This record gives sequence, C-alpha cells and structure tokens, in this order.
Amino acid sequence: MTMILGQAHMEEESNRTIGLDILSYIDETHGVEYKIFDFGGHDVYHYTHRFFLTHLGLYLLCVDLPGYRSGEFQEHVGKWMTSISSHVTKPSLIVVGTKTDECDVTDKIALLERDVESAETAVRQALQEEISRCQKSLHNREQRIHLEDDHFVGLSRKEIVDKKQSLQKLLDGRPEDLIDIEIVPVSSKRNEGIDLLRTKMAAIVQERLYDSSTGRELTQSWSDLEKKLKQEKSKACLNLKECKQLGEDVGMGSDDVLNALEYLHVTGEILFYRHIQGMEDKVFQYPSIILKLFKQLFRHDMAEYLQKAEKLRAEDRHHFLESGVVSDNFVDAVLSEEAESFRLLLPLMKHFGLCFNTTVTMMANVPNAKEDEVADLWPEGPGEGRKEIKITMKSLDVNSEHPIGLGESLACRIALMSEEGRSLVKRDAVINKVGNVDVMYCRVHDDKKPRKGETAATKSLDEIHLRTESKQAWRGVKDLVNKITPCLEEYRARLSEDRVTISGDKRVTSIPLEALHMHTAEDLDKIFLGEWTEPTQQPGVRSPDNAIKIMIDNSLYALCSKLGDNFRRLATNLGLQRLDIEVRGLTSDTQRAFQALQLWRKKSRHGPLHYLPYLMRALKEMHLDHLALDLPELLKEYRQNLPLTTVNPEKTIDIEGVEKWSLPHEGRFYCQGSDLQVITPYPLYVTSVLWSGEPWTHGSLLVPVGPQFHFQFRCDDAREPVEIDLPLIANMTDYGVNILCMDYDKSACQDEVLFEKKVKAKSVTALLSKDARVGPVAHVYAVFECLHIDYREHGFPENMNYLEELLNTMGYTDLSKFVYRKFQDYLTTMDKKEVQPDVSTDVAGVTKFRMTLPTKGEYFTNGKYLCKETDIGIITSYPMTMTYQKEPVPGQFDHWDDWVPVGPTFSIQCDVRGDRTVNIMLPHVLHLSKDDIMSEYCRDVFVM
Repeated sequence: MTMILGQAHMEEESNRTIGLDILSYIDETHGVEYKIFDFGGHDVYHYTHRFFLTHLGLYLLCVDLPGYRSGEFQEHVGKWMTSISSHVTKPSLIVVGTKTDECDVTDKIALLERDVESAETAVRQALQEEISRCQKSLHNREQRIHLEDDHFVGLSRKEIVDKKQSLQKLLDGRPEDLIDIEIVPVSSKRNEGIDLLRTKMAAIVQERLYDSSTGRELTQSWSDLEKKLKQEKSKACLNLKECKQLGEDVGMGSDDVLNALEYLHVTGEILFYRHIQGMEDKVFQYPSIILKLFKQLFRHDMAEYLQKAEKLRAEDRHHFLESGVVSDNFVDAVLSEEAESFRLLLPLMKHFGLCFNTTVTMMANVPNAKEDEVADLWPEGPGEGRKEIKITMKSLDVNSEHPIGLGESLACRIALMSEEGRSLVKRDAVINKVGNVDVMYCRVHDDKKPRKGETAATKSLDEIHLRTESKQAWRGVKDLVNKITPCLEEYRARLSEDRVTISGDKRVTSIPLEALHMHTAEDLDKIFLGEWTEPTQQPGVRSPDNAIKIMIDNSLYALCSKLGDNFRRLATNLGLQRLDIEVRGLTSDTQRAFQALQLWRKKSRHGPLHYLPYLMRALKEMHLDHLALDLPELLKEYRQNLPLTTVNPEKTIDIEGVEKWSLPHEGRFYCQGSDLQVITPYPLYVTSVLWSGEPWTHGSLLVPVGPQFHFQFRCDDAREPVEIDLPLIANMTDYGVNILCMDYDKSACQDEVLFEKKVKAKSVTALLSKDARVGPVAHVYAVFECLHIDYREHGFPENMNYLEELLNTMGYTDLSKFVYRKFQDYLTTMDKKEVQPDVSTDVAGVTKFRMTLPTKGEYFTNGKYLCKETDIGIITSYPMTMTYQKEPVPGQFDHWDDWVPVGPTFSIQCDVRGDRTVNIMLPHVLHLSKDDIMSEYCRDVFVM
C-alpha cells in the first residue's frame, strides 16, 4: 500500500489479506499501469494461487527480514519460488526484503542472498546432472553398452533426446537474476526503498514490453466485444451463444468471437476455460467472481469466520472444519451471495483438485491421515495372482519438494474415481477401489537430518499404488495415469522425477513414467525382467525423405501465416495449455502459431501419418480446412515415399509355424517370411496365427485364403488406422475376398475396425484401427474356381480333399491342415444314410456284401452311407459299387508292438478310378474321439 499511496503506511493485523486482493496502481513517474495481485501468505491460500500465475506477471517475493532464519528458507521463501517456477518458465522475479526499519538488516540481506543463490544453484545443478545422465545413456547406447541400471530404460534414443531438450528448456527457463541476486530492501513504515523498487519494476516491464506475446493492441471489434461483455452485469456468466450474439452486434463472425474470447482470457480480462469439461460453454465477464468465492471457502481464520454465520448449523460447521464437507445448509448460510458462482465454478474446482464428491468436499479442509491409518487399510503385498505397480513422484531438487497443491490435486483425482469404493480419504492419503482394482495415493515424508544451524526439515514425495490381477495391471495403471495427467500438466515446469516400479521378481528397479504409454504390457514385463532391447533401424534402410519433411514444415508455416487470430483456438482444440500457446520472445502470431504446432507435434510422439490427419480434422471442425488445401496431397506424397523396411521375425516364439515381428515406429514394413506389408503411424507387434489351431465359428462355406495375423498397437493414443496388405494364396481380384476380424468386441467384421478394403493381384489391403486378429477369407466355391478345381464334376468331399492336397503342395501347410480339419467337421455333420446291401455267399462259404451308390431314387452322388449288416461306412462323391467281406483276425499282428486290433477286418474292392478318393468308416469296439488318435496318424484315421 505504501507504493500505491505514495507515503508511509502500516497495515493493521485485522486487515490481513484474505486469499487474494486485486489492486490497481499507476506509476506516473515511469508511465506504467499495474494490476497488483496481493496474495495472502497463509498456507490455506496457496491452493488457489495457481489460478492466477501467468507468464505475463512480474512477481515480487516479499520476505520479512527481521524474522528471517536461514534454516527456514524453504518454508518462507523456497516454496514460493517453487510454486512460481513450476507454473511459469523464465518468470520475472524480484526478491523484496521488508521491515528494514526494525533492525540492522545488512547481515540478513547477505544471508537471504546467499540462501537464494544456494537454492537456485542446487536446482540448476540438479537439472544439469539429469541432462548429463541423458547424455551418458545416449553414449552407452551408441556404443551398444547394455546396462540394466540404465536410468532411462524403456525410452528410445529419440525419446531420451527429447527429454534432454526438455530439461535444457527448464534450465534455460529458470528465473533470471537469482544468481548474483540483489535483494531490494524496503520499509513501508518509513517509505524507504520504494522508489528503487518502482524503478526496478519499471525497467523489467520496459524490457518485456516488446518481448510479450500480448504486446499488441486490441482490434476495435475485440475491444467493442470486451465492453459489451462487461456491460452484461445481470448474469454471473454468459454462454457462447450469447457471446456470439454480442459479437455479431459489433460486426464479428462466430470464429472471430471465439478467438477474441481466448485472447481476453489469456490477458486476464475474462474467464473462459473452454478445455475443461463442464466449463466449455461458460464465459465469466468478471474474473473477480472466482475471488469472491475463494474468499468464502479458503480463510486462515475459518473457524472464527464461521461463528458469525448465524444460519449455519453446528453440525454443518463441524463437518466443514473437520472434513471439508460443503452441505446445502453451508451454501445457504455462508455462500448465500455466491451460491450461483459456487454451482457454476464447481467443474473448474474439481478439475484443479480443490474438491470432490457429489456432496462437495473441499480437500484443503480434509485432515491428514493418522499414524498407522494407511497401513491398517493397505496391507503389505498385493496378494496371490495380483500385481502392484507404484508411481513415485519426487522433486529433482534435493532441497525442495513439489509445489503446493499438487498432492491435494492427485488425492482428489483418486477420490473421484469411485464414491462407493473409498475406504480412506485424507488430504495426504486416499484409498479407493474401482471394480477389482485397488488404488492408493499417499504423501510420504522423508525426514532429512538438518545441517548445523538448521531446524529439522522434511521433504515429501508423492506415491500412487495400484493393485489388481496381473494380466490387467498395466492397462489399469495406464488408465490411472490418464486420469492424473491434467494435474501434472497444470504444473508444466515442475522439476520432478517420476518413476514406475512393480512388485515381484525384477532385474530393473524402475522405469521413467514417460515409458509407460510407449509399450505394451508384454514389453513392460520384459523391461523389468531385463529382457527388452530397443528396436534398431536395420542397416541400409534410409529414413523418410528429408525433403518431404521440409515440405511439411513449410506447409505448416504457411498455414500458420493464414491462421491469424485463429491460432489460439486451434492450439486449444489440439489440446495445448494456454501457457504453451503464449510464448515469450516471439514477435508475431505466425511465429507463435508455428511454435505451438511444433510443441504439439513433439507432444504427440508420433510422425506425420498421425499428426497430419489429426490437424486436418481439427481445421475442418473449425471450418478452416480451406487454409490447408495442400495437406492431403502432402500426406499422400509422404506416405508414398516411405522407404520399405524389412523386419526379420523375433527368435522368442517356439511354436512351430508362429512368428512375431516388432515394428518399432512409424513407417512402411515388410515382415520377412510372411509376405505381409504394413504402413503404420505407430509401433506395432505382429504375430502370425494358425488357422488350424483354433475352432472355426464362421460358417461352413467360408475358408481362409491367406495367413492370419494378430496386430497389437504398442501405444495408447492411436487415432489413425494402420494399412495392412495381407497376402493371398492366388490372384483373387474377381472372387469376393473379405477380411475376417476377430478379438475386437468378440465379433467379426466390425466396420469401425476394418472400414475399407481393396483386393489386388495377390493381396488384400485393409485399414485397421484396433488390436485384432485379421485374415482374408472367401467363399469355398470361389476358392475352387480360383484354383481351377472343377467342383461341378466332383462332389464336395472330393473337392475338399483336392484343395487340402493342393494347398500343402503350394506351401500353405497351415491352410492345408485347416481344410483337412474343416473336412472332418463337414463329414461329422453329414446325415448318415442306412443302406441294405446285397448279401451273397461264394463257393468257399464266404459272405460277401455289395453296395451300389447312389441308391435307387437318389440324384446326388455326395453321401455318407452305412451298411445295416456290418456297420461299415463310406463317404463318396462318385457313383460306385463296393464289394467287401469280413476277414478273420490274424493270429499274429505284424505291426507295432503296442498296437492291437479294435474292430473287424475287411477285404474291400470298389470300382472308383485310382485318382479319386472315397472315405471308409470302419466300426470299432472302443469309445474314441479324434483327440485320442496320435497326431502323426491323424492323416490316416477319421474317428466318427
């Protein structure tokens, strides 16, 4: 206030800042107008500060010099520095020493400067060490040195390079002037040092004036829209339809209104949280609405304040103070004037982790867990058949911990997963159950031994544990990470080391959290067992044409030059945060738009096959696709120019006829030994599957006409389809090939999975968008015709026999076995026709039986016939006569020692040509199934 009033001023204790006050001040000497956000210093207010931290701000960190103690640096100074630098890169920060009138503060200033420099040096050193660790890992991989303790195991070389660059940006984005810092000493009581502070503030403002992403004048229409919005005072907020109408009144189009709203939000003139669920259609004309509400919910004197609420029931007062529960009575009695604001802002508060529950509970008022409370509800060990996965998040800086509010936000997210499954909800510990998945968040305090002259200090780290059945664990933890990601992204510049570890046997202790979504569950298990190696590009394979990539960059830059003010809305639609959009040091919207697209592409972790279609859809939704008419053709050219990479099968599968290929990244791949080709935007696993190894449930008239493959996506953010080119047994362009797709929703031929196919000479191309087993099939008679099998001359059994032999000759062993098994199944389902044979006795007294097929009155030659006299059966596709007689069982069985006869012996003659096949069914005395016959004899025995 001394600065604003221009004279000495002392604030009364009773006038202590509640939460946050916003003041206006004009420095006429330097010609600068300020909007001052005066943050309350009590811990309870820290949870709301993050709503107002922005890169546009100039931060004054005020330290009580007379009361300052070195051992209390983290408590009174460090946590503020952490909070600011976790949200804002390269913030402008001035450390102000207050109350210089109360004592000789020379030593205190020197002490504070030393502590600030020491803390900042430690942070920079921690970042530099992590950067060096990245470099060491890259060096080891280049030298092909495989280390089990590689800190970045699970990350590819490119991902480590990206991480190194991100760390370097964090290092470059540290607050300026904290090394060789100069504390600005002031006394409000004596009005001393204030002029120096004004001068220093003005110098920073002038320096940043032309470096600010918002250093531009509002267009007249945007300015008129802002005035129109401010005039709407009858409602707490407006919806988008109302805002567009106001924009139309001042000559603005719908898109321009959205761009203006995005801009006015960034500059703090309105609130428009379009990216938050439940807030998409709400525009708050006055940001003070959130301040008024927070002043009622977050107070250092809450108990005393609630005593003044006469209508508040004692039990509701107790529930709020002890458990944070906001009852209907609390809203009526305490928030009567802010009740509508509370309802409107509730989705926002839940998103930022300030509250949870249908019955709203404020996390800041929830007590911490008592000693042993967590242990009683979370026993040691996950239990038999279950796996435990733990995520640990700790600050890179050994002297500091996570920014205030992160832990509570994580706790809220875990609590919101299920209301029914909660067994513990505390500010520093939440245990919840969702189905058969148990989840726990807890804040662990690591007591560190104080140095001489310091008071005892604790450093906290955050842990999230998940327990469930082993086969579901990795999927469960990936879903969990998706739920907490908004919390982590809010602290975009936090210095944190996030690691994942598992229970049970392992050779790798932990992996980076970033590696989690880059691998399948199978890969992750391999990583922890020390059996995973990074896929490498095979020698002699060139990368996609750099010229095409340059063309893509040029095309995107041209797009950015046309976007104008639309770039903020596009960036928001692409999922970027506002602090990602407004970048300091760039002088034009084109540069800022291109920088935002560069960041978005990097965050996607995928190549042009992924991000170009995504971008085209986003532009189409905004009705701006006319700005990038060249992108479809560019994508097509990029796709066509992808080099073909041959991938050899892995050596890890011991099943005969089954092979597995690992496709490590975006590209065009040929799977050696299978004739399969794939164009994929994402890493994939491809495994061959035996048609003959599983039951057939897709009808009697469909047969496979090429190999079957199992495709597994190795990432969780796949949005674009994979193009698969499945080989066929012959040129089937004109024979109606279909794609059978299994294991997706337990059904076949899902439109959303295979939504396009094209039959070529000896392959069929389809687009696949989900994990599935896929193979080409066709009508059996189309296959007969394609392979020149005259199915009209021969019956179905003979045709199937011939098809089986032909496929085996062509080298399709699996398909041959499938056809044989299908033929067996067909024979089993054929109706038996009993035939009375002609019976005669020859001169030697031997009884002979004679069957003429087809029998009288039949017109079709296909049939399964059973002799009434002897139970002998025959399956034939031809007219024929069969004569047979029983023979005595030989006294000596001249075959295998461990084989014995199980039925009568027959002597059989028939008049079928030698190149034709009939199937004989012989009676036996045992109860057998086909599974009882040894596999090596299955070709010769058919058991009915």
